[in-house]
Amino acid sequence: MVRVALASFVTAYLGLLPSFLAQLRWPAPGSVRAGDANTQAVLAMAMAIFVPKCCDTGAYTFGRLIGRHKMSPAISPGKTWEGLAGGLTTAVVAAIILNRLGPVLPGDGVLSDVAAAGFGLTVGGAGVLGDLTESLIKRQYRHKDASHAMPGFGGVLDVVDSIVFAAPVAYCWLA
Repeated sequence: MVRVALASFVTAYLGLLPSFLAQLRWPAPGSVRAGDANTQAVLAMAMAIFVPKCCDTGAYTFGRLIGRHKMSPAISPGKTWEGLAGGLTTAVVAAIILNRLGPVLPGDGVLSDVAAAGFGLTVGGAGVLGDLTESLIKRQYRHKDASHAMPGFGGVLDVVDSIVFAAPVAYCWLA
């Protein structure tokens, strides 16, 4: 039973979740807002990738600088509430900047910025959940990184965990 559950999880984690990123490459004809479909696809992919990574970077930076209150010490002892707030703020700023290049999200002016802020919060939050999920899995198997569990591929999972979890949320916003 454990092997079946693990096989199902790996299939969903490595197959289903990243497939949402691939779908962003081909926007639906009626949903193109950035001038042309290729520009729309590039900006959508940039938002889906950079917003959760900016959240990661912001969380790390703010957590190291001002982090005092542990968020989930049993799962990931280095994460702090201050880091989470800094990461989500960084994700919102990144989403607004990237959306102004397009725009990819609906609305004009202030409405577009409000939509981008919502995108940043939800996609950044999904990225944090992805990071915590992988931390939980690593704690369960007592590994510092996933490269021991999946040789040759696990180290990559440590880099893309937030992007993989945020991809379906970004797709819902951008498709």
